[in-house]
Order: sequence, then structure tokens, then C-alpha cells
Amino acid sequence: MKDATGSQLLSIVDVFRNIIGQNSQGYFTEDGKYIGDQAHIKGAWDMAVKAYQSGLTYPNVSDAEKNAAMNNSKVSSFIGASWAVGDLIGAAPDTKGKWQIAYPPGGVGNQGGSFFGLLKSTKNPKEAYEVIKFLTSPDNLVAGYKEFGNYPSTPEVYTKPEMVNKNDFFGNQDLSPIFADAAKDVKIAPVDPRDDMVGTSLTDEIGLIDTQKKDPEKAWKDAQEKIKRQLSR
Repeated sequence: MKDATGSQLLSIVDVFRNIIGQNSQGYFTEDGKYIGDQAHIKGAWDMAVKAYQSGLTYPNVSDAEKNAAMNNSKVSSFIGASWAVGDLIGAAPDTKGKWQIAYPPGGVGNQGGSFFGLLKSTKNPKEAYEVIKFLTSPDNLVAGYKEFGNYPSTPEVYTKPEMVNKNDFFGNQDLSPIFADAAKDVKIAPVDPRDDMVGTSLTDEIGLIDTQKKDPEKAWKDAQEKIKRQLSR
């Protein structure tokens, strides 16, 4: 694609995050053992570095600069959540009709999500539960998808007629079937309260490979040393 159009993927950091999200393993095992230095993470690191070294990634710049690049057709491919449709339309209005949604290469990814919860100390637990139940009902999930782009987490609604979502920005493509396939195939890795610390340490260092031309192996080593110092506290 780059040879034909001169356009690129998003940054080395974005590629790394996306590959991490495709794993069924995270940074920690279910019992809290750190595995963020093992092959499933290093493989994602090496693949992102390879993409960068091959000239396939756009520079690791601010969101505003990335948006301008997409609007100018310098970035022609990225992986994102269903609600990224709205981000793209807002960021790159001049590219209307040039995009399509596709099943992601390498499989579906997961980078977290949103949750509702009730505090044990709440004064009105029954009423609070009813609010959550209302907001997450199938009908309201469909309404939220049509308005905000958040794809429903309830498979029973995927085949409903009201889920048809043809979008002229994407050449009148119905986006819902692609999102349905992705939702059914998503892998959920174990989560840990320390995930953000590990992820930030890794993405900070891999970003330096682009912005400061840091040696990839030195960046990997420095990230791991920083993480293990944090974990030892």
C-alpha cells in the first residue's frame, strides 16, 4: 500500500499496542506473576520495530498532527474500536468515501473497556442497580451504538434490523457485520492493577525508537529494568 500510495500506518506505538491487544495473555498471569518480558510481548515489540524500520509507520506525533495526516491521506490504515468511526469522521472530513471497515489483520484486539459498578456503601443499591440495568439493556445498547458508536456487548441484538448501520463516509458500507464478527472473536487477557504502569513504561520506550532514534534492544532493556524496579517496591 505504501508503494502504491505513499501512505503509512499509524505510529510504532500504535502498532505495538494493537498487537498486544490481540494476545490472550497480558502482562501478568491470573495469579499476578509478571510475564511482560516474555515472548508474546517481545514478539509484539519486534513486529512494531520491524514496521517502523521498514518505513511503514507514521511518526510518533501528537493526536492533532495524526488527524491532519489522515485528512491529507498520509495515513491510510489504522486499527481502532467501533467508536473510532466518529473520531475518523471528525479528524478527516476531506476523506469521505475513501475508507472501508475490515476485519483486523492478525485477529481481533482488546485494549480494555468500560464497566459499571456499585459501591457497597451506596445508600440506594436497588435504585442504582436499576439504573445500570436500564443503561445496559439491549434496546439502550443499540441506541448507544447508533448515537455514539459503542458496539453492543449483547450478541442477541446483532441480527436485529435496527442494527443495520450504513454510513456514507464509508461508501455506504454497513459497518455492523464487521463489528459483530470482531465482537464474537475478541480475546480477553487477564487484567491486573499494575497493567497501566507496565504498558506506559513499554510504550514510552518504544516511542523513543522513533523520536530519539534509540536502539530497540536498549529501549526494551531499559523498559524492563524500569518495570522491575517498580514491581519490587
